[in-house]
Amino acid sequence: MKKSTLTILGLSLLGATPLIAENGNVVIKNVVNETTIKNSTIKDSSVGMSVSGNRGNVRIEKNVNINSIKNSTIKDSQVGIHARGGQDIEIRNNLNIADIENSVLDGVNVGISDSTSNKIIINDDFDSE
Repeated sequence: MKKSTLTILGLSLLGATPLIAENGNVVIKNVVNETTIKNSTIKDSSVGMSVSGNRGNVRIEKNVNINSIKNSTIKDSQVGIHARGGQDIEIRNNLNIADIENSVLDGVNVGISDSTSNKIIINDDFDSE
């Protein structure tokens, strides 16, 4: 597996932009995504691994997603692996772990999430093959 690590310590973040795939298909597979947020304020952002598949398909498969949020305030954001805007979005066989302490979350998706697609397929039975 490949590894993606993001650590945010004592930062104010507003309006961070995701990876955008125009007119193509995107696959996120066999990745360990670790997102650690401490003593931070985040608003209107996608933090971690975020993909927008404009006019394409998005597949998130066989990943490990670990999110740690401590002493932070997060509003209207996504933390972890997030897919949006694809024609079809498939989320299959992923392991998701969230550790949240002393934090305020308002309008936040933590983990593996999706939005604004034509068809959504979700199967979260993790298979470590």
